[in-house]
Amino acid sequence: MNDTVTAPGKPRRQRATPVRTVVDKIDSLIAMGEFVPGQRLVESDMMARFSVSRTTVRAALQYLAGDGIVEILPDRGARIRRFEPERLKEIMQVVVGGIIRTAMELFASRPLTADLRAELEHRLQEITLAAEMRHVVVLSDCMARYTEFVCQNCGNAYVGEMLSKVHLRHYAKQFVTEDDLADLVESARGYIDITRHLMDGNAPAAIDILTHQSRQMIDRFSRV
Repeated sequence: MNDTVTAPGKPRRQRATPVRTVVDKIDSLIAMGEFVPGQRLVESDMMARFSVSRTTVRAALQYLAGDGIVEILPDRGARIRRFEPERLKEIMQVVVGGIIRTAMELFASRPLTADLRAELEHRLQEITLAAEMRHVVVLSDCMARYTEFVCQNCGNAYVGEMLSKVHLRHYAKQFVTEDDLADLVESARGYIDITRHLMDGNAPAAIDILTHQSRQMIDRFSRV
């Protein structure tokens, strides 16, 4: 038997099969916003784009359909799934109450290197600049990137992987409109305090601010 031993705290990695490679590439394109909700995923286009067979493309789409990211419609092919506001509300409750809360607790409890502090401050600057630009989609995306950074650098690789599975940026963009700008700008100011608390190791204070902001976001989704 040839079992692979995985170091504590490290998730077991799947081999980079052609199907897994296509899945990861589609995941990345969704996260970057190049593939948008409702967009059709044409098999022939993806075969050419990723230089793979139709069988590989179909297997990748089936995998993503199992994750709930893609929906496959009879006689109409596959498309990036849209979520109703109520579904997105449920996702946000799980993300904030579980994944992000855990990430902030772990992040604040670990010794922060100079590089981590500098990168966290850089993420905060991105939010501040986006708020000054008053660009609602960019601001929402910068906030999500800040959260992703904390999750990916909290010291537990599983947390970052769980957040990536949720595709938070992808689904949040579906319901962010110009009407949300004032609330988002106010939330952006809160990230100054969140950053300070995380650097001071005060996770409860950072979580309190984020929880308050998330309740406001969930309320907005409920009004859509």
